[in-house]
Amino acid sequence: MKKLFTIDASQNGRGSVAFTWSPRGTHLAVAGTQRRVCIYLRSGQLYDEILLPEPDGKISSSEADLSCCITLAWDAPGDTLAILQRGGYSILLYAPATKERTKVETGMKELTFLSWAKSGPVLAVGTAKGNLLLYNQALGKRIPIMGKHTKRITCGAWSAGNRLALGSDDRRVSVSTDAGDTIKELSMKSEPVEVTFADMKDDSGASGPKMENTVCVNVGRKTLYLYRLSDKEGDKPTTPLELAFQDVYGQILCHRWFGDGYVLLGFSTGHIVIVSTHTKELSEEVHSAKILKDGVSDVAYCAALDRVATCGGNTVKFVDLRGLEFKEIKSDQLTLDAGAKCARVQWTRDGQVLTVATKDGELHGFLATLPAVCASWDARVAHLTSLQELSVEDTLGQGIALRVELFAEPAACALGPLHCAAAAANQAWFYHLPGDGLASPSMLESHKEYSGDVQEIRLNSRFAAVLVNGRIELHTLSSPGETPTDPEEAPPPHFTLPEGDQVGTDTITTVALTEASLICATSGGEVLYYFLDPHTGPALINECKHPGGKIHRLSSNPLGTRVALLDGHGAVVLYNPVTDEALPVPTGQNVEAVLWDLCDPGVFFVVEPGQIVCHVYSPVTVSSPTITVVGATPRPLGHCPITVYHGVVTCLVQGGGLEGFTLTSHTRLQGTEARFAEAGAERFEQNLALLRLKPAFMEALLLKKQDAWERLARAALRELDVDLAARAFRQLGDAGMVQSLLGIAHVEEIHLLAGHVLLLLGEDYDAAQERFLQSSRPIAALEMRKDLRQWDQALKLARQLDPSSVGDISREYAQLLEMRGEFQPALDYYNQALASATNDDEKRASARAGVARVTIQLGDVRRGRQLALECASAQLCRECAAILEGMNHMQDAAELYERGGQEEKAASIYIATRNFAAAQPLLARISAPKLHLQYAKAKEADGKFDAAAAAYEAAGEMDHMVRLLLGPLQNPQKGFAIARGTRSADAAAMAAKHCLMSGNYAEAVEFLVLSKRPEEAFELAQTHDTMDAYAALVADGAAPDGTLRLAKYYESRTAFGKAARFYDKCGQAKQALRLYLRSGAEGDIEQAIEMVGRRKDDELTGQLVDYLVEGAEQTLKNHNLLFKLHLELGDFVQAAKMAVLIARQEQEAGNYKVAHTQLLQTFLELQSHGRRPPSELSRQLMLLHSYVLVKTLVKLGDHESAARMLIRVSRNISKFPAHVVPILTSTVIECQRSGLRNTAFEYASMLMRPEYRASIAAAYKKKIEDVVRRRERGDEADEPAAACPHCAAAIPATQLECPSCKNSLPYCVATGRHMVLGDWTTCPECTFPALASELTKVLELDGCCPMCSARLDPSALQLLANPLAGLRKNA
Repeated sequence: MKKLFTIDASQNGRGSVAFTWSPRGTHLAVAGTQRRVCIYLRSGQLYDEILLPEPDGKISSSEADLSCCITLAWDAPGDTLAILQRGGYSILLYAPATKERTKVETGMKELTFLSWAKSGPVLAVGTAKGNLLLYNQALGKRIPIMGKHTKRITCGAWSAGNRLALGSDDRRVSVSTDAGDTIKELSMKSEPVEVTFADMKDDSGASGPKMENTVCVNVGRKTLYLYRLSDKEGDKPTTPLELAFQDVYGQILCHRWFGDGYVLLGFSTGHIVIVSTHTKELSEEVHSAKILKDGVSDVAYCAALDRVATCGGNTVKFVDLRGLEFKEIKSDQLTLDAGAKCARVQWTRDGQVLTVATKDGELHGFLATLPAVCASWDARVAHLTSLQELSVEDTLGQGIALRVELFAEPAACALGPLHCAAAAANQAWFYHLPGDGLASPSMLESHKEYSGDVQEIRLNSRFAAVLVNGRIELHTLSSPGETPTDPEEAPPPHFTLPEGDQVGTDTITTVALTEASLICATSGGEVLYYFLDPHTGPALINECKHPGGKIHRLSSNPLGTRVALLDGHGAVVLYNPVTDEALPVPTGQNVEAVLWDLCDPGVFFVVEPGQIVCHVYSPVTVSSPTITVVGATPRPLGHCPITVYHGVVTCLVQGGGLEGFTLTSHTRLQGTEARFAEAGAERFEQNLALLRLKPAFMEALLLKKQDAWERLARAALRELDVDLAARAFRQLGDAGMVQSLLGIAHVEEIHLLAGHVLLLLGEDYDAAQERFLQSSRPIAALEMRKDLRQWDQALKLARQLDPSSVGDISREYAQLLEMRGEFQPALDYYNQALASATNDDEKRASARAGVARVTIQLGDVRRGRQLALECASAQLCRECAAILEGMNHMQDAAELYERGGQEEKAASIYIATRNFAAAQPLLARISAPKLHLQYAKAKEADGKFDAAAAAYEAAGEMDHMVRLLLGPLQNPQKGFAIARGTRSADAAAMAAKHCLMSGNYAEAVEFLVLSKRPEEAFELAQTHDTMDAYAALVADGAAPDGTLRLAKYYESRTAFGKAARFYDKCGQAKQALRLYLRSGAEGDIEQAIEMVGRRKDDELTGQLVDYLVEGAEQTLKNHNLLFKLHLELGDFVQAAKMAVLIARQEQEAGNYKVAHTQLLQTFLELQSHGRRPPSELSRQLMLLHSYVLVKTLVKLGDHESAARMLIRVSRNISKFPAHVVPILTSTVIECQRSGLRNTAFEYASMLMRPEYRASIAAAYKKKIEDVVRRRERGDEADEPAAACPHCAAAIPATQLECPSCKNSLPYCVATGRHMVLGDWTTCPECTFPALASELTKVLELDGCCPMCSARLDPSALQLLANPLAGLRKNA
């Protein structure tokens, strides 16, 4: 809720405040502790002040903080306020209309009670002694009634039937007539606190007017006493009913009746309870909840909103009672200042203003709801946001909201492109709408008074139309900064429409205004169209008669070309002033309004109670205009639709705000791209239903369904949308239909176009001919027959319609054949047409053009190109160029495009064919950077920021582009990327400022560094804990003092690793090492190793070695770190030992790949430093690689080589303790496959040992047992021999030591066999040798080197002519 006003204690005085709203909600009477009553308007503006006299009686000290008035009461019409002053003996009557004050002497003392009758001018006054005075204001008559009660009258109420119930401290409640006669006296168990009249329900179920037949009394704040009064004399007395409640609720502070016989009670503990007076529900609570933790001070019920406001402490909460759901409205909760304590709360009768009084003298007014006063122009909406404030907002979110402060609460408003207006009674105020800022009374253009109340008001940019007393007062509006026109050319400032007897005795009932026209309707059913000439004023241009009689409302589309008429019978008719056609709109009952979609001229919406129905109007179809119902959308309660844009309806809600929701007819046409991807079929259906054929076409492209294309094509033809129908038929593959539709795309006349469509549909050629003959171009009938190749009928029509065209049939037929692709006959007919058109240059040119086109199509490109150039027609050049481009004759096509004036296409082809010499002069004319920059500035000035940014980029003005991306385009990430890429200080400064404003401190630090402001960057990083980002940016380029500052910062934050790195950078190695070791993280220890290796400091080395050695026995990690340290220090012997140790540990754990990688990296590292790897390292790598090769050899089908490698591994099986059984099992299997029966038996027997047998896989156990049990006797075939590369002795291929020359032989990384001369190559990455033929096979298999896993191209392998020289060099 919006606060409307506050009346503080300085005006009311400290203490309680008495206040009450007039029944119409126009005046608020307020009385504080000071001796005065203030009358305020509903906006909070002081209207009048009533000074009270000194009290007649004494006021006790306990009453010092109470209001100076016991009661303030308005009569039923709200014309008179009765004031009961504390300590007074008289009543003061005040009339706000005339500000007249009247003193009424009561003749009684100690007045305690005051109340007006609900109907009639009778005022009841009670006293402390129980006496009653009835004062008739109209007659000025006083009726004193002594002894009505024996003690103080404390409370009372009037019924709708003017019965008066009074409660007294004598524990009795009396019920009297308006003459003072006692009807009934009721005895209570305690003093009555609050008395009300209500309509209690019985079991009859009868419904009728509320008679308020029940007296309801709050008795001692403990129970609720209900007594039903007899409707007739002599009726049997009813039994009173007393309702008690749970003790946990506390005392009953107040109760309010609402709805159909329900009572809401507020309790001291903060509970709110609802009970029903329906007989069957009397013993049950309908609802109960604790709403306020500080207890309830007061409860106010608003029937207009069906809402309850309850206050307690400094809080006011609201409960929605619609449907008895008892839903707390948390969004509307009000919280006053911490020290405030709410005392009373009251609604105006219409529910628009809620007033809250506090115990310390403050009075707050809140705007709960607003009158539904609104208007729209295009996508902008004007609506009340306060009683005297009009807001103008763009429903598309473009531009800022404008606020217009009004001089009075309006009953109607209007909005135009440059102005807004508000009307109250017979006055209207017109305001300029500035481009930005706050419209205030200083922007008032004019204030006008009319002869009667303003019924409607409409605006456009030049005129205001005001409906008053059945006539339209039309006057001109000015625009800010408008140049004064010549007085002789300016239109008269004021017109009254209609003029003379244009409508006879009828009166204007409604009016609509567009930018160019004024439309009005009369009580007699006439619709008048006026053209609004800016120089001469209105001129009647069209009128029509609606047979349905009086027209209540008009709704025009923005252009005024379609008008919806709502008549007195509730019927809606759509009128087209262009064609004078009127179509009935299918609607339900009680149509409230008709709205047009602002971005879809054929879509309109009928607003009905509870729903909004979407319709589509199609003015031009193959038959006649139509209106189609698309669908209905439920309308939320309390939503008043104002305008619709692309299916999103903007509504005014009860709180005065705007809410939009998407209608079901457009649900799939709104939302994010993710939602768009989900329901393409539904989007297609909605677009098609709305006759949005182009979007439906795009959806059909995604659906790729034959049915969708067929439906779309038919719909396009029904709507005579030839272009889109052609595209749809093209997707269906119907080339003939496409070509035909393209041929009629230029037709605009409906009869003519309908004939063409009928022709294309093939439904009735004779009907099509009739339509052609009815059109303004009957020659089309002849063309139809020619198109159908019905030459006999064509000649008949030609003789009747155009005998001179008989000779053109050949040319027309040639064109048809050309369109069908029959180029040779087309050429013949073109030649015939050329020979016959001897005296007509145009026809000769057309025929020559056709000859040129089809000659090219027939393949005679040279002749066709020459003919096109000789014709000197730019259009023909373009057509021939397109044909040549399709035939892939690109150079000829480019030349013709250039001659045809399409330089951009020519340049594109020249570039694509790399003919830069021809492209250069064209590019110079169309792509100069200066033109791009000039274009960018113009677009920016025009507000087209996207285009401006693109042009700035083309011109190389990246700083300007960054400025737009960070500003109007709201694309900061792209701006940041450009600032980083260009490293421009200006761009970085703009990016830094943007990041600071958006709270993105990490990137702000980055851009401050790029903008050469490191000190600011450091302070910002330190303040917002983004030092890591700053450090990453300045790490390499920071000055020593900056680096030291970073080191100390991280050390203070216990980030020792980071601190150590910066100490290292600024030369403090000892401090750096100390912090690295203190951190202990693996990454930090590796950094320490790198630093120590770089500095070669013995003291640092010793410290680091000691640290690593202490943990080396416990963890493999420290072995790795020692290895890295030795490498960094250049101690390759120790590094190799550590590598072997690490690899052995990994190998024993079964991590063969890890061990292989460790050894290979160490091997290569030693080689890169010119060191020979130790033999132990080489042998361990060889064994691991032999095992790794097995899988590759098996994939290649070389089972013997795989067996040999497994034999090599098995002979060293102790080095593979984690997989002894699997390795031996694989050895047995591969030996069996390759025929090595004895070796298979040897290792099968080994597997049969007790320590291995239980671990054999079940799948292989029986097979291995069979190998042992069924040993096949005989010798194995010898292993194939290969020549030793050193001495050429023949030795087994997998033997790696020559028994003749005693040399260790290098092995092939692809097979594991020793190398041989003549087939020697090396891996380009790891330089390990390989047999070229075998490595090629492996690379063809997986493309990677078996040793280093590098991707290799087999064609890159080279045979080495003298590989032994390389071996001796490495040795």
